[in-house]
Amino acid sequence: MFYGGIADMVKVPDAVFVIDTHLERLAVDEARDMHIPVVGITDTNADPTIINYPIPANDDAVGSVQLIVHHIVDAWIEGKKQEEAEKQPVMSEKKEVSTEKKLSERIVKKESKEKKTTAKKTAKKVVIEEK
Repeated sequence: MFYGGIADMVKVPDAVFVIDTHLERLAVDEARDMHIPVVGITDTNADPTIINYPIPANDDAVGSVQLIVHHIVDAWIEGKKQEEAEKQPVMSEKKEVSTEKKLSERIVKKESKEKKTTAKKTAKKVVIEEK
């Protein structure tokens, strides 16, 4: 046996990719039992109706399998990059909020200083005009 069952895994995968869905029928059945989506290459000898996302192709040809696996891996890498990119704005939004907060605090302080200066000037004018 080359691999263990899906039921024995610590964390259930989000999806399962199977190259020969006819040969690996047990893996497909187990994934379906656990409600895990199955993406698989379905040759003419396989039943595409049991696969959530069937890829009609020759699962015996090395070139065909390499091409499909290459695209699957590229898509997975792209998904991971997008996932990381979505996490980054959350951090930058926090920075923007703190930057905005600091900027608004500066504006409030500046306005407060201007009001105090204006009040002092007004008070001096009142004092001078009274004399």
